[in-house]
Amino acid sequence: MLERASKDKDFKMSASLTKNLKKLRKMYELPDAVLCLSFYMPDLFMRIQLPTQPTNVPKDMKLEDMLHCTTSRSEEIMSHPEA
Repeated sequence: MLERASKDKDFKMSASLTKNLKKLRKMYELPDAVLCLSFYMPDLFMRIQLPTQPTNVPKDMKLEDMLHCTTSRSEEIMSHPEA
């Protein structure tokens, strides 16, 4: 009984994540998402070695300004993952 409940919960969570990812895919281009991944989770970005390159940051703009987030803030955000 508990095993089935956990599978149902996993199924519902997977369905919800899939739905949200579809929304995000319509809102953002893949290189933009890769840019965010490289900024917020550089270790994961390096490990998975995606074939898609991040969006180029214009020369007159810093990455932090483009993403509206400082490096220290991104580290703070990523140090407390959701439970």
